[in-house]
Amino acid sequence: GKQGFPGALRLLAVCRGSLDDAGFAPPIIGLMIIIQADAKGSNPKQQCCQQRCNQNCQHSSALTQGLQQLLGAHGVHIRRGHLLGRPEPGFQVCVPGFGAVGLRLAAQRRQQLLLQRASIGTVDAFCLHFVQQNFSALDVPPDFTIADDATLVRLQQETLSTVLEQAYTDPDFCAFADLYDRGRTDDTTGRAVQELYHFTQALPHPAQALQRFVEMWQSDAPPEKTQWGQAVLRETSARIKGVLRLLRTAQKIAAKDPAADKALTAVLMDDEDRMLLVLDRLDHGAWDTVPEALDNADNWRRAGRVPGGIASNIAAMSANMLRDRAKKHIATLRTDFLLCPAADYQADRRRAAPLVAALVRAVEQYRRTLLEAKLAEKVLDYADLEHMTLELLLTPEHERTSLCRTVSARYSAVLVDEYQDTNALQDAIYFALAAPDASNLFFVGDIKQSIYRFRQADPSVFVGKQTAWQPYPA
Repeated sequence: GKQGFPGALRLLAVCRGSLDDAGFAPPIIGLMIIIQADAKGSNPKQQCCQQRCNQNCQHSSALTQGLQQLLGAHGVHIRRGHLLGRPEPGFQVCVPGFGAVGLRLAAQRRQQLLLQRASIGTVDAFCLHFVQQNFSALDVPPDFTIADDATLVRLQQETLSTVLEQAYTDPDFCAFADLYDRGRTDDTTGRAVQELYHFTQALPHPAQALQRFVEMWQSDAPPEKTQWGQAVLRETSARIKGVLRLLRTAQKIAAKDPAADKALTAVLMDDEDRMLLVLDRLDHGAWDTVPEALDNADNWRRAGRVPGGIASNIAAMSANMLRDRAKKHIATLRTDFLLCPAADYQADRRRAAPLVAALVRAVEQYRRTLLEAKLAEKVLDYADLEHMTLELLLTPEHERTSLCRTVSARYSAVLVDEYQDTNALQDAIYFALAAPDASNLFFVGDIKQSIYRFRQADPSVFVGKQTAWQPYPA
């Protein structure tokens, strides 16, 4: 008004929204000075239109210069224009600490504050806190502690002695023990019980896993349809592919020398054809057709004569060495994997099925008795905490509980580091904490850094994700 303008000055702090859900005020991204027509002026809409059409009018220029002289000493820069699509002409005041740079700084500050409220820690620490918060939903004492190694070893040995004494009243378990312990002790049988227990402790719902284990042995499926039969065939296929690489490399080496080429290339190509036949049987044939193909593959033709002997020809000697390595790989397949025909496997499995069932009963009894002994002394280990956490989150039918839905809704994202050292139980916890579609679940890991197999880490969990999941679009 002192400059004779027919209007008043209004300061606008332009913000993004109101207080957010975390209680933080949004950062100011700019200040706006608007020349606004007063009540005595002409039609505001007409005046605004005239001002938009004449950006270089005397009033605007004078106001710009005056404000710049007033505020420029404080590092403030004034630029005439429109902000956020408003119809009134005005002047954007760029104050240090605001604007684009200020927005980034404010966002970084907000993230730093939010970081202090994030749940960051190991999976063991999370499960410990979670069970402590929800102990009333579990049959555990509220003042439990984490058992030290000495206490765990003592409880495990005492429990094992009790369980084995009871298990020996079962004839099938005695028959199982006779297969492993032919001396005066039952150390091997006891280790079998404990090793199977520790293995299933890394799986979600171990009782169900043990029952599936029994059912596998009771099945009458042919060997190639069973999990262990498929594992044998996969390993056989991998060995055959390795043999093929050796033979093809030998062919390339032999082809570099005329004498070696004449003596070895033909027999190497014949070797390759026999290995390809084995691969075809592995992919499409029944169990008994694979040993037949291997018997045929083990018929190695004699290589041709090299003038001066193979030892005098570097190419021939190198190719022949690779062929000898291929022969050894084929020989070990018959002694290490494909030991007998399918009928013999079926007979062995039928005889072993009741023994395996007896072992599983002993392991299940060991698991229950050991947990009771821990609770009696008010101690738990981290595997117990993980199982209790999963019990609170998922039903035995793998459905989410109401508690799981409540807890999962708290997290915008679930980030897992060192994923190569996780196991199936921990993986189930991560998926339960994430959104139902796992859209906010993020893993980081390097399979070459997996070093915790001795603690039941399972790198196949990581490899399975790499195989099944599509690469993130660039």
